[in-house]
Amino acid sequence: MPKFLTVYFFCCMAVYHLGAQILPKENSTINYRLVGFSFPEKQGVSKYTVEIASGNYTDEGLFVKNIVESLPGDKNKIIGVVPSFGKEYTWRTVYTGKDDKETHSRLHHFTTGTTPQVDTNISHLKIIKNAEKYKDAYILADGTGVLYDMNGAPLWYLPNVSGSSWQAIDLLDTKISAKGTITYIHTNQVYETDYNGKVLWKGPNSGKIGGGKTEDYHHEFTRLDNGNYMVFGRENVTWKMPDTGSLAMTAAGATRDSNNILRQNIVFGTLIEYDKHGNIVWSWKSSNYAKECDLYNSKTNNWRYDINDIHENAFYFDQQDKVIYISYKNIDRIIKIKYPEGTVLNTYGETYQPGMKGRGNNWFCHQHSCRRSAEGYLYMYNNNDCNRNELPKLVMIKEPVSLADTLQKIWEYDCTMDGIAETGPAVNMFTGGGNVFELPGGELFANMDSKRYNKAFIVDRDKKTLWSVLFEQLDPRSNRWKSFSNYRVSIITDHKSIENLIWNQEM
Repeated sequence: MPKFLTVYFFCCMAVYHLGAQILPKENSTINYRLVGFSFPEKQGVSKYTVEIASGNYTDEGLFVKNIVESLPGDKNKIIGVVPSFGKEYTWRTVYTGKDDKETHSRLHHFTTGTTPQVDTNISHLKIIKNAEKYKDAYILADGTGVLYDMNGAPLWYLPNVSGSSWQAIDLLDTKISAKGTITYIHTNQVYETDYNGKVLWKGPNSGKIGGGKTEDYHHEFTRLDNGNYMVFGRENVTWKMPDTGSLAMTAAGATRDSNNILRQNIVFGTLIEYDKHGNIVWSWKSSNYAKECDLYNSKTNNWRYDINDIHENAFYFDQQDKVIYISYKNIDRIIKIKYPEGTVLNTYGETYQPGMKGRGNNWFCHQHSCRRSAEGYLYMYNNNDCNRNELPKLVMIKEPVSLADTLQKIWEYDCTMDGIAETGPAVNMFTGGGNVFELPGGELFANMDSKRYNKAFIVDRDKKTLWSVLFEQLDPRSNRWKSFSNYRVSIITDHKSIENLIWNQEM
């Protein structure tokens, strides 16, 4: 290569490299107020300062008059919050040398986008108790697809990445992965995106495991530590049923085929693990489990066999011990399976005997969000729907260590409905949704989900509330604030996770 071309090539690459370091990108529209500012590093600089002005300026004098934020730092990456969504901003970097001499970068420009979900005149978080210990945490809500600080201020929203039918209310299991990405379910498809909403991974949804046209993803989607992905799917089967000779059974839904054999259509869950290329590396079917266990004996009061949908709603993969816990809402049960063998190691909750009617157990009912604590205890959000005049509970249990051992309840917390003057009866309010996470200090973060009342809160092991907030939307007909539903709410307690999320947009 001629010498002048070599010099030109490296000069161009250097300019490209410096330009690639500048974030937000020039004249970009971003979906967040919590902004990562990235700019070229300079030798001999003791301090960097990002100055931000409200408005779009090319004149330095006008820019200086409208500065609204100055963010100091000692590195060429600084994170800060700009005041509003739906606004234009101009910014520059101030380089302060060791001799206190200042130089300035050129002016850069970006716009914050907006969506009804971040309009606090439409939806907001009503703080019931302010946070102290976790005041610097963040929460991510399914109902809006919005990241909030602990004071309820919206900082980020998930943009429309899945088509024209986009509605935030269709989101499920929105959370930040350990890899600094965001994973969620939207209209039975699963996505992984970066901070800007760029899709990094999408479920194949091929139907290879469930046998349908798609896998029909639902309830829970998680990126694993090894970079793979795990998600629930569905399998629709027609199952030969035990014949009781009861006419009520056929009236309730089971039918007889041409050979007079009684059959019923049943929905079972699948659990699928994919690699980063979308290849199936492992799967497990609830239908195989159901055909071999006591569910064959389960009957309701009208004698219809109560296995038309055992309804998987949560899984937790303990990747160190290689066991998976799966929660079944409609049969009040959690099972523990060995990975990758898929063998059932234990069953917790209700078991059925021939002719038995009804269901319910002393541990949990219609539960959600089973997980394992740092101490090795199993804990969950107990919807407690079998006790119709009671509210949900957070339950922590010790698993049996031998065949002769039994479950032990270690800790239990009765959820409350504070923050509103009139709640009405709690009957059938919390039949679905809700979740719970253990925090680094051993406290529990939980979300109560219903159309009439939705609250997120933190409670310590002494049952003291450390923080609580209601999710509300303005009803335009009555002009009153009413609760809106969040299937799940997740929490981010360490700033490192937020930094990973923000800077992964450079990938």
